[in-house]
Amino acid sequence: MRRLVASLADVAPGRTLIVLVSTLALSVSSGVGLLMLVPLLGVAGLDVGDGSIGLIAETVTGALQGLGMSLTVPSVLAVYVAVVIADAGLQRFQSLQSAALYHDYVVTLRRRLHGAITGVGWASYVRQPSSRFMHELTSEVERVGGATSGLLALAAQVVMAALYFGLALFVSPGTTVLVVVFGSALMTLLVRKTRLGRVKGEVVSVAYHALYDAISEHLAGMRITKGHGIEAQYVARFRERTRATADAQIDVARNQANVGFWLKVGSATIMAGLFGVALLVLDLPLASILLLLYLFGRLVPMLTGIQRQVQGVLALMPAFDRVVSTLSWLEARAEPRVRESPVSTFTDQLRLEAVRFSYRDWLDDGDSEPMPTVLHDVDVCIRAGRTTAIVGPSGGGKSTVADIVVGLLTPTGGRVTLDGTPLEGGRVHAWRRQIGYVNQDTFLFNDSVRENLLVVRPDAGEDELRGALRAASATFVDTLPQGLDTVVGDRGVRLSGGERQRIALARAILRQPLLLVLDEATSALDSENERVIQAAIERMAGKLTILVIAHRLASVRGAGVIYVMEDGRVVESGNWDELLRAPRGRFRELCRAQGLPVEEDTPSDTMLRA
Repeated sequence: MRRLVASLADVAPGRTLIVLVSTLALSVSSGVGLLMLVPLLGVAGLDVGDGSIGLIAETVTGALQGLGMSLTVPSVLAVYVAVVIADAGLQRFQSLQSAALYHDYVVTLRRRLHGAITGVGWASYVRQPSSRFMHELTSEVERVGGATSGLLALAAQVVMAALYFGLALFVSPGTTVLVVVFGSALMTLLVRKTRLGRVKGEVVSVAYHALYDAISEHLAGMRITKGHGIEAQYVARFRERTRATADAQIDVARNQANVGFWLKVGSATIMAGLFGVALLVLDLPLASILLLLYLFGRLVPMLTGIQRQVQGVLALMPAFDRVVSTLSWLEARAEPRVRESPVSTFTDQLRLEAVRFSYRDWLDDGDSEPMPTVLHDVDVCIRAGRTTAIVGPSGGGKSTVADIVVGLLTPTGGRVTLDGTPLEGGRVHAWRRQIGYVNQDTFLFNDSVRENLLVVRPDAGEDELRGALRAASATFVDTLPQGLDTVVGDRGVRLSGGERQRIALARAILRQPLLLVLDEATSALDSENERVIQAAIERMAGKLTILVIAHRLASVRGAGVIYVMEDGRVVESGNWDELLRAPRGRFRELCRAQGLPVEEDTPSDTMLRA
């Protein structure tokens, strides 16, 4: 809770101070309203005595007379009403400031978390389920906001309770001490149940995390769910997770209700004892007894409220711990924040020189999960204005090379150079802005075709949009119901796979990139759509620098250089004809496996292969 207060003060120091000061002022105004009850008792005919309550009556009466007011019932009531109005206005101000502090804090925390997620290194990001980040950006941050709101209310109640306690102590120290002794004993008996609030709050966080996992997986895999007819399994899983979440919340409420029950019973018992002691043992004046009963009648609900607020805040604190822990984890793995160094030209070559990569070395997060080296001393040269291809079986390291070329991953050994200059630090970020990237898993926003294109170049004109569509063989857009303004649906669901891929290619072309990276861009398409996109790529050959990552070898026939990768190593390189002429080459074997025409082997080649 101290860390939460420190976090509040760090995010909004000015507003936090305003809330604290207004809370103290509210306590003072409430105290003044209380003190006004004493002269009311006096003018009503009750004997206030000569003790502490008499001193209060004398002080308040003197203050009123000093203001030129006569001590009559109407005048005292008028002052009392005025004090209450001022107190209500101050309470309104304090409530609005507390609400503003709460929302400012939630907004700032959510933005900081979102920024940390966006800025984390790619290798760290892909190792976490997206549902975790969704859960913490929404539910957990809201729970942290609830803890903040509860903490502010708790502070206000503590200050008010301290004021009432001080007045009670002034009126009757002995009675107040007895109340403190028995009240402390009651709190001690309930301390274990109070601490359980935090444990049960952690159970709620875990249950909500599991629920978000189930929601995310179900929505993302809806096609698989319906395609296999397993809707009932997902419905049952969701029912189980929602029940677990509800049970966890009910368990928290049950614990709070139990504490509240025993606190109220114990408080009532103490109040009854207080009245008996004050009346029969201490022989206090009736006015003092009435004021004490009023004070403790207000104080006991406050203590109950404080106990309830403590329980509520403790139940929500695990959310704060989770968000802070996630922030620390993300920020420790953030990409280096360095000033960008402009990259405006690519005139010679991009080289990977003896590049090695291992997720173990890159993450360095103490994870005991075995992580073999992905790339071993890879040398690749991508020449400006030409098409370069990387092929090989799945798991050979092709996409990892693409991620390093794009700058998503940093080599753990070797280096990457652009026109002879190391591609590192601020140049990596600037380089990404000059790349067009299309992969197999095409992502389109649930927006119009126009907005899906403009996301990479907001200043592009109508002619540029249509030129990019023509270059990508995506003129089918003109036949859509609203043309460029047709909404494509969630992830482009209203379009076919080939149409989505062509719009993604047009988007990459619109950026006018220095390098166009096509990572398995046609592998999931039918042969007709593949031919259409392949024709579009071939038209761009010589106009753009293109890197093609492919599993289907037929799609890279026109590449100037083809690198064959296997087990994280480049095992062959050359153009199509050179690789096919290698008698025992791996590329030749891959072509044969895919049914592509290969020159007949000599008898010696057949014997060697056998």
